[in-house]
Amino acid sequence: MKRGRAPFGPTLALTVTAAAGCFLLAMAVVLLVTRPTEYAGLLAGLGEQNQNAKTGLYLATFTVILPLALIAVPRLADAVATGPNAPALPILAAGLAGTLALAILAVKLSGALPWGDGVGVVLTAVGLWGAAACGALARARRPRPWPALLSFARFASAAWVLAGVLAFGALLCVVSLRSLSVVPVVLGAIAVPTVLFLRERLPPLTLRRPWGAGIDVAIVVLVVLAVPDLVILMPHGVLESPFSETRVIQFQQHFLLGPANQVLGGDVMLVDTSSQYGIGLILALVAWFHVAPIGYGTLGLFDGIVTALLYAAAYGLLRLAGTSRLLAACAVATGVVALIYNLRYPVGGLPEQGTLRFGLPLLAILAGVVAARRPGRASVARGGALLTVAVASIWALEAFAYTLVTLAVMACVQASLLPAGRRLRWLARRAGEVAAACVCAHLIFAGATLAASGELPHWGQYLTIIRSFLFGKQAQLTFAIARWSPGLAVGAAYLASLAAVVLLVLRAPELARRERPSVIAVAGTTAWGIGLFSYFDNRSATFILPYVALPVLLVAALWLSLLLRSSWEVPRAARLAALALGLSAAVLVLAAAWPSVGERLPRSALAHVVPGGDSMGAALRRLWHLPPVDPRATQGVLLLHRYMPGQRRSLVLIVGAPDLTTEVLLRSRRANLLPLGWPIADSFEPSVRIPGLRRAVARLVPGQRLLIDEMAFQVLAALRARPALDPLTDNSLGLREPLQAWILVQIARRFELRPISRPAAGLTVVELVPRG
Repeated sequence: MKRGRAPFGPTLALTVTAAAGCFLLAMAVVLLVTRPTEYAGLLAGLGEQNQNAKTGLYLATFTVILPLALIAVPRLADAVATGPNAPALPILAAGLAGTLALAILAVKLSGALPWGDGVGVVLTAVGLWGAAACGALARARRPRPWPALLSFARFASAAWVLAGVLAFGALLCVVSLRSLSVVPVVLGAIAVPTVLFLRERLPPLTLRRPWGAGIDVAIVVLVVLAVPDLVILMPHGVLESPFSETRVIQFQQHFLLGPANQVLGGDVMLVDTSSQYGIGLILALVAWFHVAPIGYGTLGLFDGIVTALLYAAAYGLLRLAGTSRLLAACAVATGVVALIYNLRYPVGGLPEQGTLRFGLPLLAILAGVVAARRPGRASVARGGALLTVAVASIWALEAFAYTLVTLAVMACVQASLLPAGRRLRWLARRAGEVAAACVCAHLIFAGATLAASGELPHWGQYLTIIRSFLFGKQAQLTFAIARWSPGLAVGAAYLASLAAVVLLVLRAPELARRERPSVIAVAGTTAWGIGLFSYFDNRSATFILPYVALPVLLVAALWLSLLLRSSWEVPRAARLAALALGLSAAVLVLAAAWPSVGERLPRSALAHVVPGGDSMGAALRRLWHLPPVDPRATQGVLLLHRYMPGQRRSLVLIVGAPDLTTEVLLRSRRANLLPLGWPIADSFEPSVRIPGLRRAVARLVPGQRLLIDEMAFQVLAALRARPALDPLTDNSLGLREPLQAWILVQIARRFELRPISRPAAGLTVVELVPRG
């Protein structure tokens, strides 16, 4: 620490407190002056949303509020530290942090009073706190002693403990106390004091290498078995409720299964089909479906396996970064219980929300930590990071953005620890390597696409879809954040972690170099978490939070490990308070997730390998051959086999049930003869698909057969009554998606549809007969 600089702990506390206070003030002002938008269409009745306000606050917090706090507050702390009130700086920092937490508690408790706990109350409470804080800091930095404050300087340790207690109280504000199970709370109330007591009295447990490595392997195996769900969905009674768990899972999986099935049938990504969730992700699924039959169960299993590997990699990251075996195991176990078993839908049920979409940056973080921990393997690790970002550049736009931000933050931290004359040159070289890796990946992908289809990839298809979801009509499909959402606590944790990384690198570079693997790990994980938090900012429903909360768990474990094994300049009481706060927060999340353990654990692979449990082989066979979700799918498959035997690609347009269209194709092991992946997804931006569909319809010949439903005949009747009907612009038929109806209209303009089968479950096979 340079002479004249404030200690790290108080400086960090002041910086985070100031940034959090400014965020609360900005949030209150923005919500007071903006008007929420009512949901419309299918989302009518779900309340209001104000996505522009949420996005603005998210961006302002991490690009304006926090940077300004990092510039101004440390200088202010230094000014206090060089003046006569320097001995009182720790208690001043603890006091301001504690009183901000107390203000939040007061707002929460005011919900039971006549004026409630709205944004006006937040503005008043935090505004008063801010005025008092500014006055206290201004007085403390003056060149005259502040006797009243100095008289309390000797109580700094107690003040840190009290601040920790109040911070925990503020955390309780975003927790539904009714959701907490009593047993974990009681056990936690016993365990936390016990751990704090033993922490100071027992020597650390050390194991020789073979035994320690064996325990690490055992923990990884347990994690890999505990994560995958071998049930995923239970097809029964789904037609009665379109919002049943099974129907929701089917609907969400079709966004991935539809395009993947088309590629399996011969279509080429970014030529014949595309997906809003990316390109490489679909290609990875296609590779998996060359091993397993395509279906809901096998897709869920693949997602479960990848998620299990992600959690195993998370444990490996913690250990490589120097986290103790016990802390790393407890952190990952907490993640499995709170973030896997506590999901509203089982892991594998909504694969587009989880690891397949958000997990790639962890590989880049692992590579950076390996390079820092094992300098002799730095070249191999750097190659792994470049391979990760190259794959991410094709995988999906979100994956590429998150991976790029993660690598950029880690590179900036690494560069800052180099001598001043080498930093810019080192960063330029790393940036050039990343750019070259991405260019090579796209050249390889373009060459493969050209060889497979005779055309280069049409990236405009994918970018048009993404633009629609970011800025077009699909951008309206957002969710309002709940009052006192736990997402606020997650965002605050990322804010604090990023502030700590920056201050550590700038104000304690010797410690940062000594703890290089930990610092790089926490920097990368924080950047990953902030990137993922943008998804929660857009899809702010509370059940989404576990899908993006693994980084905050790793960040907490990494900081706690670094704090406990390094004396820094933080008092012993403050370290114990941090440990108590971390343990108490873990007890909270475990208590909230505890009721789901009894339901989800018996469905895991771990329960299926325990002697006396259900058979692992039987569970896998069921996933391989899952019963139909929609009972009508069986009749659809029979009709295809009878009237279109031996085809790998068949014409299927079940206009009134797009889910059934995809399920029939999946179960018959066929792709659609039309370049139509998942009709609902393709209808989000029909301009992307219409040119290819026009060409496909033009290639149809007389005698070809088509599987349709009763709604298709209603569309044809409407066409005869209204020849100018365009389903894409006129939704008077009330269809969930219009693209299949539009295709049917194009076909009917060329052909008569002559039924050749009796109706079965509302489905019929027709033959195309030339008009006239």
